[in-house]
Amino acid sequence: MKLTIKTVGISAKITSETALSFAANTAAELRRRGLGVCFDYGTADKLNDRGPCAAKADLGMRSDLLITFGGDGTLLSLARHAPDNVPIVGVNMGTLGFLTEVAVEEFPAMLESVLEGDFTAEPRVTFDIEVRGPQRDQRKYRVLNDATINKSALARIVEMEVRVSGTFVSNFRADGLIISTPTGSTAYNLSAGGPIVYPTMSAMLLTPICPHMLTNRPIVLPDYVEVARKACHSPSTTASV
Repeated sequence: MKLTIKTVGISAKITSETALSFAANTAAELRRRGLGVCFDYGTADKLNDRGPCAAKADLGMRSDLLITFGGDGTLLSLARHAPDNVPIVGVNMGTLGFLTEVAVEEFPAMLESVLEGDFTAEPRVTFDIEVRGPQRDQRKYRVLNDATINKSALARIVEMEVRVSGTFVSNFRADGLIISTPTGSTAYNLSAGGPIVYPTMSAMLLTPICPHMLTNRPIVLPDYVEVARKACHSPSTTASV
């Protein structure tokens, strides 16, 4: 991938001294090379860095490349806001590393290759989530892993009507429902018994959580369809993907 890099955005797991140390050292090296560095506010505050910084939601719009130091959570918190044309390098310093594939010892050589333009960007499916209902603001989210509908009470079952592109699919009776991207197939979806899907596939997974019916099984759909979920006892409350 040909990429002109002028500014690098950096986000670190702020509870990890090791991650913060790597972030500071990487920023110093990039500045030595004449590149701009922009931290998210949390990382900048922990490092007491007075250079350019931005909210995580804006970091991708101010950068040509993003680097995260931490686990999958650190990467996910940044990826949901990143523009499609800005690649992310995730360095694994957390307890979960399904997405942050770059090991610490591999990072110096990896960074050198990226700065020279010797790398391949791997596109991933993301979802736009919209929630509507009475007594709540209409909200929109962008997700890389999944959107999950959970029950509000411990001993209750949620009954949901699910439609795909306007066509009725099923009424799910379960503890909840996971709508997962291929990237998220190894996350909550996997724990709930859903399939592992190749991460670059154009697909969407619907996985009921502890379904109360034997016929409620995970469903794999193309990623371009719209999925609408409605609570059967609250007709005006909907979530769509």
